[in-house]
Amino acid sequence: MNKLLLSLKLLFSWDDIVIEIQGDTAIALRGEVKNILLKEIEDLAKAHEFEDKSYILATSEKKFCRLKFIGIPKHLHQRFRNVWNANWKA
Repeated sequence: MNKLLLSLKLLFSWDDIVIEIQGDTAIALRGEVKNILLKEIEDLAKAHEFEDKSYILATSEKKFCRLKFIGIPKHLHQRFRNVWNANWKA
């Protein structure tokens, strides 16, 4: 995805939480998440050796979060959903 287009998408997104993954580091660009969730995301990213920046965008619903992925291979989406669901609630 074009860097300018990606920047605009992230800037004007309605998502409550935006997490950036670069290499084996995950940071919350928007919203608050537990440290354990970031650590688990980092571990999963490290296991699959992400080279480019990737993003997880989350919109909070009443009992769950709707997740969108940018730059994360489709075959890994369910693994990230599993990590998210196990760690995002208090």
